[in-house]
Amino acid sequence: LHPAEVLELDITHIGRLASRLVKLFGRQLYTDVTFLTALDLHILADRYGFPHLKDGIESHLSKIITPENVFLFHSHAQSSSAPLLQDKCEVFMDLHAGEVIASTALQQLPKENLKKLIARDTFMVEEIQIFEAVRKWMETNGVRKEGASELLECVRLTEMPQAELKAKVLPTGLFARARVLAAMGEGEPVEIAT
Repeated sequence: LHPAEVLELDITHIGRLASRLVKLFGRQLYTDVTFLTALDLHILADRYGFPHLKDGIESHLSKIITPENVFLFHSHAQSSSAPLLQDKCEVFMDLHAGEVIASTALQQLPKENLKKLIARDTFMVEEIQIFEAVRKWMETNGVRKEGASELLECVRLTEMPQAELKAKVLPTGLFARARVLAAMGEGEPVEIAT
């Protein structure tokens, strides 16, 4: 290709990109703001080097975080190198841990992401809530005890009251009886194996 042809191709490509960005941005401004559109626009701004637009979208997204969209935003932030949005999502999860652990969006998380969430020291909820969330996640995703051992290891049985261990944990069979009894102080200490 001749240098003039290369320049023409680049200008044509930039023109199509600018047209798409303007359409997405216009839709963002003049219609109901949906976070999927904002994420699409953020991807384009990142990919084609519009740092101010990217920063503005990240700022907007950080203001509309909810328990139902925090995982989507967090995943997007991780994959698009948006550390400020990622931090905002993590702070939101910590401040709204009870709502986050009870959200329906939690049930769609990949196992690795759920493990990272419940293993975080800053994610402060009652241990029974973590147990119930893991149990429900397993049920929703058709995962048996063997496939969820990494998640079950994150449940700290010793942090649960005896009444909850007896009434809610022991009947599920997700933990060995000896381990539950040891957590209740009624048996010998047991290795942490599910």
